[in-house]
Amino acid sequence: ARRGLREIMRFGHFKVLNAAIGKYKINPAEISELRTMVLVPTGAPNPKSVIEIAQHRGRELHSKLVRGSGEDSLYDEYAQCLATIDQHKQLANKVYLNHHVRLHRLMMRVVARLVDFAGLWERDGYFITLALMKLHTMTPDMVFPLDASSNKAQSRAEKDFRKDGKLPRTDAEFEPGFLAKLMPYHSRDQRHIRDDIAHFNILANEDVDLTRAINDTRKLMRYDRKLKNAVSKSIREMLDEEGLAISWTMDNHQLKFSTLTSKDIKHLKDYIQDKKMPEEKKNKFNIPFHSPGYLDMVKQLFVVNSPSETK
Repeated sequence: ARRGLREIMRFGHFKVLNAAIGKYKINPAEISELRTMVLVPTGAPNPKSVIEIAQHRGRELHSKLVRGSGEDSLYDEYAQCLATIDQHKQLANKVYLNHHVRLHRLMMRVVARLVDFAGLWERDGYFITLALMKLHTMTPDMVFPLDASSNKAQSRAEKDFRKDGKLPRTDAEFEPGFLAKLMPYHSRDQRHIRDDIAHFNILANEDVDLTRAINDTRKLMRYDRKLKNAVSKSIREMLDEEGLAISWTMDNHQLKFSTLTSKDIKHLKDYIQDKKMPEEKKNKFNIPFHSPGYLDMVKQLFVVNSPSETK
């Protein structure tokens, strides 16, 4: 956790995350409760802490229950062990600031994925330019003409295109007729979006908005419907790997944040589905991956603050 906290400060993202973590403060009661769970009481006959006892007993009960040799009362005891272990995990994650580190790394994973799409857009722009040049029988010196007053052999834009496959950053460096043909794939707005993503400008504001960044990336990839839809799909799959389930609604081709929930760890899944017990009791063996507090922190990163103009 210490290394992760240093990364937050080193990357200058403390203010970026502050809106999400500012309301998630640690109180003395939680510290005291965690101490009670991890420290061995003085003079206790059993030299183990509360969490050690719960973990040890939980393993014993699990071995019995999966063999079908446990009594019904053992299911209740096992559920209590799971609840104690989960309580300790959530308290430790909060008090030791593990949630803060996890939140920062999640944010960086999402942004890095959007940077990948920006790279795809640049690659496709290069090949679309080549295709248009072939279609209209043009050469790079015709597409990126020299200024009339220049005495150089080729323009800087043409040199960059030939050497590194880079397209100009301004409209003035294109031949106007060719620019009109390229505009649906490489507009000025798209270039600005690319710059904001590739240079991490979307993290420059203190109030980060990942849903808006996703909408802008979808706008960047609008020339290919499959890639446009892949933006939100890839983020959804990434969060799924983190034990989170996110959903958006669609309004005029624009994503709007809807819900974010935690996936469950299903204990004894294959052993209790056919067992006769109330559904409410079965649900006690389903433990959420994440606490409500951490879910609230993640939600803050995806709440739209100002609508994008994705089309």
